[in-house]
Amino acid sequence: MGKSTIVSSPEEICRSIEQQGFAVIPDALDAPQIAIANGVIDADLQANSRDWARFDESLIQTVDLLSRTGELDFTIENPATPGPLRMCFGEEIAFEEFGAIVREPTFKPSDIKGFHRDMIRDYNSRQRRTFHLYYWLANRPRTTEWTPIPPRLYEKVDAALPPLLYSKWNMTESIDGVGRKPRDLDSSMSAADMLMEVQRRANKKS
Repeated sequence: MGKSTIVSSPEEICRSIEQQGFAVIPDALDAPQIAIANGVIDADLQANSRDWARFDESLIQTVDLLSRTGELDFTIENPATPGPLRMCFGEEIAFEEFGAIVREPTFKPSDIKGFHRDMIRDYNSRQRRTFHLYYWLANRPRTTEWTPIPPRLYEKVDAALPPLLYSKWNMTESIDGVGRKPRDLDSSMSAADMLMEVQRRANKKS
């Protein structure tokens, strides 16, 4: 794979997505927003540690943070992301998932759970925190169903946002794959426990 090209204008972002399948958008969040995000993560880890899936000492993840706080809604509606996507894909763009991951430095030769979006094999790196936001078309089945979309979002009226941004809040049709919750698990299980069970099964297959 060639070197990623950092793009800035919506036109460049669309062109990069069309040609490479992705786009690198610099400074999507500014310094004050990053400070807010870090504060929210710190507070949630302290107050709701059981809602974070702890895969090992180097990786923790949560996919239902939006159910516990509205302080990170700005990351979904940030013009740097849905704005260009709206230009690329039109008014059908819809939000599907929000996830937060915290990675600690590790000397392990491989990670227990890897995401191509945040994998950096730098053994001397500091703690890394990333948000994973998924958007897709409103008229397509959900590609991921891990994140509940709370009423404050799907009841929101904001002419500046894509009109169908939160329209998938009650969609039950989903594509079979890693984004679908296992149907044989108790629906009362927490998202964190489900994530851990999915990873356990994946490890058993490998």
